[in-house]
Amino acid sequence: MSWPRPVIEDYSEYRDYLRACYEAASKHNRKYSYRYFASRAGYRAPNWFKRVIDGELNLNARGVEGLTRALGLRAREARFLGLMTTFEHGRTPAARDAAFRRMIAYRRFAETHDESKALYKYLSNWLLPAIREMAELPGFKSTTAWIHRRLRPRQSRAAVESAIATLFKLKLLRRTDSGRVVAGERRWIATGHEVRALAAANYHRRMLELAQDSIDGFSADERHLNAMTLALPASRLPLLKERINAFVEALSNEQTDEIPDTVYQIEIALYPLSEPGAGR
Repeated sequence: MSWPRPVIEDYSEYRDYLRACYEAASKHNRKYSYRYFASRAGYRAPNWFKRVIDGELNLNARGVEGLTRALGLRAREARFLGLMTTFEHGRTPAARDAAFRRMIAYRRFAETHDESKALYKYLSNWLLPAIREMAELPGFKSTTAWIHRRLRPRQSRAAVESAIATLFKLKLLRRTDSGRVVAGERRWIATGHEVRALAAANYHRRMLELAQDSIDGFSADERHLNAMTLALPASRLPLLKERINAFVEALSNEQTDEIPDTVYQIEIALYPLSEPGAGR
C-alpha cells in the first residue's frame, strides 16, 4: 500500500483502526473508497467495509483474511487484527481474556495503552485490590510475610510476592519520602469500554467465587449473606440498579472516626431467573 497506514498497536478496538485506515487512505487518494476496500477484501456488497466500521456488521475470520489483503497488512499486523476481533467477539470469556493477554504482550500496545493494561491486571487478580486496600490499614507492611499471614483465603507466598511487585509497578503501592509504603491512586477514567467490560467481568467472576467459598470458609459472625427471589416488573430494573449503585457509593464515601482494621468485599448481584415478560 502506498498510503501511510496507521500503527495497529495504537488501537484496542478494530473498528477504530479500520476507520483510521480508511481516513488515511482516502485522504491520500480518492480511489480508496469503501467500495474499493470491500472489493479487495472479497465482498460483493459495496458497503460491507463501511458497515463493519459503523458497527452494523462484525468482523469474522473471513473478514480478517480479506482485510489483510485489502489493507496490505504484514503478518504481525494481521495477527493483531485477529486478536482485536477475538477480544471483541470471542465466543467465551476465556477466549476474549486470552486475546487481550496476547495483545498486551505487544510492546507498542502495552506502552500506548498503559491505563488499559493497568486496569486489566488490577481487576483480573483479586489479590491486587485486596492488598491495595490492606495498605490503607494502620501498621501495613509491604513484605510478603506480613501480607501472607493476613490474607483470607490463604494464598501461596509466590502469588503474594508477585501481586506486591505488580502493585508497585502499577503505582498502586508507593513508597513515601519517609520510606513508608502507602496505597497509590487508581486512575483509569479514560480506559476503553471493551477493556473495562472484560476486566469487570473477570473481577466479578472471581469475587463471586470467593463469596461462594465464604459460606463454609467463614463463621456467620465474620460474614453476612442476604438474598431474596421475587417477581418484579422488568421496567423497574433501571431503578433497582440506580438504588444499588447509590448504596455502594454511599458505603464508599462513608466517613468515620474509627480506624479500619480489616478488608471486606461487598458483592451485590441482581439477575433474572426467567425470560423477560414470562408472565404475559
